[in-house]
Parts: sequence; C-alpha cells; structure tokens
Amino acid sequence: MPRPMTRLLAEMQTSIMTTALPLMDGNVERFGIYVLILRQSLRGSDAGTPVLSVSSSLGLPFETTRRHVQSLIAMGLCRRIAGGIVATDHWRDDGEIQELCELAHDCFVRFIADLQAVEPLSLQGRPSTVYDWTAGLQTAIDLMLSVAETNRNAHRDWLDLVLFSTLLCANHRATADGSFADAAVPLRAIKVAELARALSLAGSTVQRRIAGMHAAGIVENRRDGIVVSPEWLANDLAHDTTAATQVNMRRVLATLEAKGFPFVDPPLAYRRGRPPAAAMGLRLTL
Repeated sequence: MPRPMTRLLAEMQTSIMTTALPLMDGNVERFGIYVLILRQSLRGSDAGTPVLSVSSSLGLPFETTRRHVQSLIAMGLCRRIAGGIVATDHWRDDGEIQELCELAHDCFVRFIADLQAVEPLSLQGRPSTVYDWTAGLQTAIDLMLSVAETNRNAHRDWLDLVLFSTLLCANHRATADGSFADAAVPLRAIKVAELARALSLAGSTVQRRIAGMHAAGIVENRRDGIVVSPEWLANDLAHDTTAATQVNMRRVLATLEAKGFPFVDPPLAYRRGRPPAAAMGLRLTL
C-alpha cells in the first residue's frame, strides 16, 4: 500500500491532467513546457525563459521543446520577448485556461487538506499575510515539476509518470464517491482503453507504454485490467523516490507558508471549492 502522500499526489496530478491534456492535444510534454514557462511568469519576472533552459529543465530534446513552444505561441498561451518566452495573460482571462489554473490551485488545496488529515504537516502559515491564490498555483506547479524530477530514475519520462499516477489513483479507489481504499480492499484494476480515455491519449500509445512498464515490473496484468505492482512499490527505487519527493515537497511548502497559505485550515484557500474526485474518462469541471 503506497503512503498517503503518494496516493494524494497521484490524485492531484490525475485531476489536473485529465482536464489539461484535452487542451494540449493530449501532449504531456507540451503541458510540462507550458507550466514551466507559466511558473516563471507567475514569479513576476520580466525576463523571458530561453527555449534551451526549458529543454534542459525538463530533460527534453531542444528541437522537441522548440516545436512545442511554437505550438503554444500559435495557441496564444505564450509569446516571445527579448531573451526568451513568457506566458500570456490567458491563464487569468481565458475561460478554459483560467478554469484549468483555478482547478490546479484547488486540487493542490485539496491535497494539503487531505494530507493534513492523515499526516499533519508542521506548518502554520502567517495570519498577518494576505494569501494570494497565484502563490498556491505556483506551488502546485513547483510540486508537479518536483515530482517529475524525482521520478526521472523511476520512470522513462513524464508520460510514463502520468500513466503511473493515473493508474495508481484509479487502483486505490474503493467506491464511486472517490474515497481511498485501505489495505484490506483489493486493488481496482482498469482497462488500457479506460486509462487512454481518461487522459485523452491514443489507445495505441498507452498500450505501448503500459507494455514497457509491464516489462520493467512496474505494472501487472490481471484478468480485469492492469494495476500498479505492489512488489514494485515496495522496492528500494520506489522508496528512495518517495523519500526524495517528501523532502522536496516540504521545501516547496515551506516557501508557501511564508506567503500566508492557511495550513491550519486549508479549505479557506479554495477559489471555487473542493474539486470532485478525479474522474476516469471524464473532464473535471467546477
């Protein structure tokens, strides 16, 4: 049974990805590039992010990164300035992208609220500081990018990580209301087609990636579908990855504490309210 932190991170990422990928033509790399550029813009920097820096940060080939940046510019989500690329204001004034950003923020708040209930964090927040939700959005992005970084040795790329997280989230769902199963409840297997629909990915792509993950011992095939391998979750690599993720998470959250996030009562930070449980095959709306 994975730690609550791992399951709740999988829930957060699944909720965000099932909504984001239809807006990115089902391309995980394009989404990663966009949120990295958006993060820099949220920091208030007037400097653009060079394409080479983006490719290095995400471990992507330069030409692949350049092609996705061109697509993001064509979509109106990014623009070129002297020195690099910045995010446009679509994240704050465009219906779908604004909804995605507010959803990502609220999924992060849900993650903190649920984690506090099972593994309390020694963080308080500063009541004298007015909390700005964009600080939480930036932290949500930092957390997703941090998880991708710590998982580089465990998974081939971010697409494999997204498939793993979505599968983990689905496997540990006990009921339709979205509650997590405990150790006594059998894992809920899901079909490859269901996984592909959830993420707006081609079934052939997901089938090929799952086959590679099966060969690596990360997933198991069962009569009713696929599950994350309990043996893989118990190995040293998985344990080391979880430990590194926890260290990075606490570092990222400590920064948010100084910006007034209400860790003592996280639901106070919601923009639109608690998001529903991650929907398999359905786009989340608030």
